[in-house]
Amino acid sequence: MRRRTFPLLIAVVALFGVSAPLSLHLAVAQESTPAAGPELPPGVTAEFLGGAPLAELPANPGLVVLVRLTLEPGTILPPEPNDPTGGFVVIESGVLTARSTGPLTVSRASEADFIMEPVATDTETTLNPGDAVYVGPFRSTEVRNDGDEPAVFLLVNILPSDASEEMLPATPAA
Repeated sequence: MRRRTFPLLIAVVALFGVSAPLSLHLAVAQESTPAAGPELPPGVTAEFLGGAPLAELPANPGLVVLVRLTLEPGTILPPEPNDPTGGFVVIESGVLTARSTGPLTVSRASEADFIMEPVATDTETTLNPGDAVYVGPFRSTEVRNDGDEPAVFLLVNILPSDASEEMLPATPAA
């Protein structure tokens, strides 16, 4: 596990070292014209991808992993009831359908505002490009692609510090 963790740790430290001076302040809703935001250095642009409230984090969060997943049409990611990780998902393309054993809050893509939509337990919801959702630990959630095209999404997995090596994505063979 050390071989995988050390390069990831270096990447995380580098990311926070670069992003700290670029801290962005995002407003959820405004009643007037926003004031000018922080100036970014020349050549730097920022694009907000999504956000969702964190209902609960895994016990002793210790590792964050970012993965881009593609689900082909008809593919199902089955629920894992004993999964101790938390997952933040942002849909890039295609459409996904999700059903969770606990309530969710979906951040709907919108140019006008930050729209938060509550989703009741055991209720299906459709996730479109730009939508985001956080799924807490031990929240058994089925995700499937009922569409006609591949669905691509970013998954930020928050693993507990005592996560086993089997929980990490495999390194592709050379």
